[in-house]
Amino acid sequence: RDYSTRAKPPNLGILAYRIHVPDLAGYERRIRANGVQPLAPTRCLRLPPYGTVVAFVVRSPDGAWLEFFEQRDCSAVASG
Repeated sequence: RDYSTRAKPPNLGILAYRIHVPDLAGYERRIRANGVQPLAPTRCLRLPPYGTVVAFVVRSPDGAWLEFFEQRDCSAVASG
């Protein structure tokens, strides 16, 4: 979702931050090994300008959503 229209005062702070990673499954394993649980199952979506991606989201200690994604075919992943 595009929240750019809300990215102005008084809506201060970071709502979400997307991070492109080359090995999403490996990254998710490392995050879980450190005791962090994703907010929802890994899902497939279209993310302009990247196209089809697989992604998962965790919440930072201060509440911001951190979304990690990898560009790839989603045929084996449920669509979100």
